[in-house]
Amino acid sequence: MAVMKFGGTSIGTAQAMQRAISIVVREQEKAVPLVVLSACSGITNKLVHIADAAGCSNLDEAMALAGEVRSHHIGLLDELIKSAALKKELTVQIEQFATRLEMLIKAMIISDLPVH
Repeated sequence: MAVMKFGGTSIGTAQAMQRAISIVVREQEKAVPLVVLSACSGITNKLVHIADAAGCSNLDEAMALAGEVRSHHIGLLDELIKSAALKKELTVQIEQFATRLEMLIKAMIISDLPVH
């Protein structure tokens, strides 16, 4: 079994992700690969900046960055997925994860409020 790990710039754009998919498909002809994906290029840094902004009670900045994370993944989906039904299903999942991220941001900021 081959273990294949992709992350960063190797999956940062739809074109890069297509290349990674092609590599996996080629490997699949030999054996069933175990594929591991880490964050797309720039997303880890955005998540760190979100945590920093939320830790400083900067809700607007943290939420704007969360919106960028959401938009990036929706954009990848729009470019990679042709099936309208699958695109709709995956969009719902992305929206659920993005909403959880926004809830975590708000929870961090609320927990930092002084108690009187």
